[in-house]
Amino acid sequence: METRSKAIYNSKMSYLGQTGFTILTGLFFIAILVVFYLDLELLKKQEGHYLLFMSPFVILVTYLLWKSILTKINIVSINFEQIILKNIVTRQSRIFTFNQLAGYKDSFKNGFSIEIIDKNGVALTELIGYYYQDFQELIDKLNLEYLGRKQTWTDKILDNIFVTRNKNDA
Repeated sequence: METRSKAIYNSKMSYLGQTGFTILTGLFFIAILVVFYLDLELLKKQEGHYLLFMSPFVILVTYLLWKSILTKINIVSINFEQIILKNIVTRQSRIFTFNQLAGYKDSFKNGFSIEIIDKNGVALTELIGYYYQDFQELIDKLNLEYLGRKQTWTDKILDNIFVTRNKNDA
C-alpha cells in the first residue's frame, strides 16, 4: 500500500558510488566471459577436472560481491508519513512509516553507514555514505532518534579484552 504524496526530500547518488556500480557490473560480466572462454580452452585440452572447481567458484564469488554491493544502493525518498527506499538495480521499493521506526545506529565498518532500526530493535536497512553525495543531509532529513553506535566484531573483541583485564585488576 503505497501512498502517493509529494516527497520532501530525494537522495542524490554519489558519482563514485555510481562509478563503482558500473565497474562492478562490468567486472561481473567480464568474469563470466573469462570463465566461459577458459572452460572452452580446457575442454579442448581435455582437462575438464579444472572446470569442476574453477568455473563455479569464480562465478559464485563474483556474484556474491555483486549482490552484496548492489543490493545496498537505494534511492531514498522522504515525505511526511514515510521513507521509501528504491533499489536502483532491482527497482523494488520498500516503504517504512515513521511510526514503526525507533531510530538509527551508525558504524564505520564499510565507511560511514547507518542502520535504520524498528521499534522491536531489528535493523530494517543499511544506508552507506559512500553511495550518497549528501549523506549527512539525508540523516538530518530522516529526523530519527540516534540510538548509538552499532557494535562491530572488532568492538566486541576489544570490549572482551578490556572487561577481562579489568576483572583481573580488581
